[in-house]
Amino acid sequence: MLMVIEDDDGLSLQKMPLQQDGQPEKIVSLGPTGERIGTASILKENDYYYLVIADTEKLKSDVYRIHEKTKEIETYPLFNYKDIEEYIVRIPYNLRNAATVYDGNLYYVDGIGEVHVFDSKTGEVRLAFTLEGASQGQMKMSEQTYFKDDKLHFFRYNQSSATHAIDTYDLRTGKLLNELSLKGLDTMFDYVQQKKKRVSPYDFIVR
Repeated sequence: MLMVIEDDDGLSLQKMPLQQDGQPEKIVSLGPTGERIGTASILKENDYYYLVIADTEKLKSDVYRIHEKTKEIETYPLFNYKDIEEYIVRIPYNLRNAATVYDGNLYYVDGIGEVHVFDSKTGEVRLAFTLEGASQGQMKMSEQTYFKDDKLHFFRYNQSSATHAIDTYDLRTGKLLNELSLKGLDTMFDYVQQKKKRVSPYDFIVR
């Protein structure tokens, strides 16, 4: 299991054994902790680890690429925040499913539905596409994302049809491939509101 933890040297990427008596192995130090926080799961493709880390003091977010064998760390700017409010708004819907690496590119979806792609060959970052109907505010009560192979699945509330839906996008083209309306969820949400309670999606998995 891979984890970014804080130790005496600051942040470090470590491999944590699942055995009870196993000792953690430090892969690489990432420097002083500061105000940095991970905004996606740790990803691995071939010989590289990929991390997305935001710095709320410097108001920026970077992609870290770490070579498994040489321990070389490369840092690439993902985007800058104009203020802390924008950082909060852009926090992903689900930190565990905010990014994926596919065909040498890292895809990252932020909290306003913008999908950014990092090209590992050129080091360039660009806006790939935008999810339709994504919330633009701080409260993200009805959205979840899930990457699977070359697809991004987006669970959301569809204002036009007044129902919940799962939208499926092609990562390479950004094209909306399918919109699946879900029945029955509206009844559940209405019942919860009548009881003056609140419920929101905790996780979202596509098999």
